[in-house]
Amino acid sequence: MDSPKALSPQMLYTHCDPQQFSFKTTEELEPMEETIGQNRAVAAVQFGIGIDHEGYNLFCLGPTGIGKHSFIRHYLEEKASQEPTPPDWCYVNNFDEPQKPRMVELPPGVATTLHADVEQLIEELRSAIPAAFEGEDYRARKQVIEDEVKEHQGKAFEELRRKAQEKGIAVVRTPTGLVFAPMKDGEVLGPEEFEQLPEAEHKRIEAEIANLRQQVGSFMAQLPVFEREGREKLKALNREVAIFAAGNLIDEVRNRHSKLPQVTAHLDAIQQDVIENVDEFLSPPPEASLATLLGVSQPQSPRGWHATRRYRVKTWWGRLNTFPRWAPWSRTSI
Repeated sequence: MDSPKALSPQMLYTHCDPQQFSFKTTEELEPMEETIGQNRAVAAVQFGIGIDHEGYNLFCLGPTGIGKHSFIRHYLEEKASQEPTPPDWCYVNNFDEPQKPRMVELPPGVATTLHADVEQLIEELRSAIPAAFEGEDYRARKQVIEDEVKEHQGKAFEELRRKAQEKGIAVVRTPTGLVFAPMKDGEVLGPEEFEQLPEAEHKRIEAEIANLRQQVGSFMAQLPVFEREGREKLKALNREVAIFAAGNLIDEVRNRHSKLPQVTAHLDAIQQDVIENVDEFLSPPPEASLATLLGVSQPQSPRGWHATRRYRVKTWWGRLNTFPRWAPWSRTSI
């Protein structure tokens, strides 16, 4: 076996004549776009990204730090620049079947704008709706409805009391209900005075009271009717106020996206849901009520937080920014 031989300095480098170059430093040169010495890898990547079908992927293997990511990304971005930008996809709530969200296809870049618009709308709804229901106008109109119910009930009771008084019977309200008592000269008779009346008068009064008890049933049947009418009027008032408070806010977003039927349909559904569930914007969140009962101090969610969660537009911008938008996997993950 031959022993190692020493190398001369001339054998340790390749001489290059600087005079053969037309530049002074490499800063004057344009960056090289192609990959040097990786012809097979380049061909494989170009072939792979040229397959425009789902289910095909590129797998790059090599030592750490040799630039695999930059190498692949360069060719992906070059290919993506030649392809049409795909639409944005996002998910919105299906109010009819919440377990089956709706997928909305939007022009490129619109999903981000729509998401921001709906988030702003949600914040405004949380403040505008409670403010409308706490205003003096709403309180006054609500009081009118409540007074009407009480007035109808009072008139019905007064009619019953008048009929009883004509028969010499007093109608007295007690915590347990209505009580009838005989009268004489406008004054309620006590038990001893009643016993002193003639037998015929006893029978007459008992018959009149029995007849009045039947009329009480009619009177009591009217009370739920009056209350139901009051609830219907209050419901109509709440609907009117909710439309006033939310309608203009939703119209602003609707006008900005008027050319997108799927978006306007979702905004219509939001408006209808706000009207039907306006109470959720007026009540404190459940966790706040529980914390109050337990005497625990904790940050409280704003009113309407639970309701507005179902109005949000779900988008995956992070995935879109990580991969070229034309790539099959980015399309399916939007």
